[in-house]
Amino acid sequence: MGILFSKGGKGEEIFLERGKRKRPIKGPGCNRLIRRFKGGSKGVWYEDDTVVNLVPKFKIKDGEMMKEKFMALVPDFFDLVKTNEQDTCVHYGFVGPTEDGYIICREGYISAEGVTTHLANVGDVLNEALQYADIVELQVQGPAEELEKLKEPLAAFGATHYPLSEGSFRSKSS
Repeated sequence: MGILFSKGGKGEEIFLERGKRKRPIKGPGCNRLIRRFKGGSKGVWYEDDTVVNLVPKFKIKDGEMMKEKFMALVPDFFDLVKTNEQDTCVHYGFVGPTEDGYIICREGYISAEGVTTHLANVGDVLNEALQYADIVELQVQGPAEELEKLKEPLAAFGATHYPLSEGSFRSKSS
C-alpha cells in the first residue's frame, strides 16, 4: 500500500493519504518531506522496502600495486552488472579506497535471488579481486524472509545479517 503526501486546499497544508483515510501532517519530524513536496514534486509515494543490500568491505593486501590492481577490476564489475543484471540490481557502486586501504561496495537487489544471480555473474572477477584484497566484513540488509534465503549461499563469507525493521519504506516520486 502506498502513502501519498498531497497539498491541501490552498497549498498550505500537507495531508497524508493512506487508503481512504486523509489526515493533516504536523510536527517537526515531517519538515523534510514537506520541504520536498513544496519544492515542486506532485507527490511522494512510499512503498514497503524490499531491497536486499549487500555491503562487502575489502581490505587491500600488503604488497606492490595491490590497490591499483584491485581498482583496475572495478570497471569489469560495473560492466558485468550493467550488462547482465538490469532486472535485478537496484544500485551498485564502490566507495574508496580510503587512506587506510579499505574499499566498500554498495549493492542493492530486488530479492535474495538477485544477490545470488550477482555472485554467479561476477564470480570470476571477484576471485581475481580477492588476490589483491580480503573481504573483512560482509553485511546483508533487507527483509528477514529474503535474508533467510541467503544464509547458506553467503556462509563462506561470514556474512552478518541485518533484518529490516517492520514498517521500513522507500520513496518513489509519482
